[in-house]
Amino acid sequence: LADERMNGSFNSDEVHKCIRVGLLCVQENPDDRPLMSQVLLMLASTDATSLPTPKQPGFAARRVLMETDTSSTKPDCSIFDSATITMLEGR
Repeated sequence: LADERMNGSFNSDEVHKCIRVGLLCVQENPDDRPLMSQVLLMLASTDATSLPTPKQPGFAARRVLMETDTSSTKPDCSIFDSATITMLEGR
């Protein structure tokens, strides 16, 4: 997940900590997500092993390739998660 142009000049523990905190922030149940003050404390912490284990993220895009069949109308990929978007307009 780290940019290859960094040529290994980064702290892998710090990268893992940032990823873990990010996953905590997108958990499916909003009550499981940390407060911003907790996020700041987690990011300032030097002990990534003390961070809670993230649960199921609130969203994920997964692609599944289907068999190629030109006579079929099956799509090339499927998205398993969905979202509802509401657009509000003024009068």
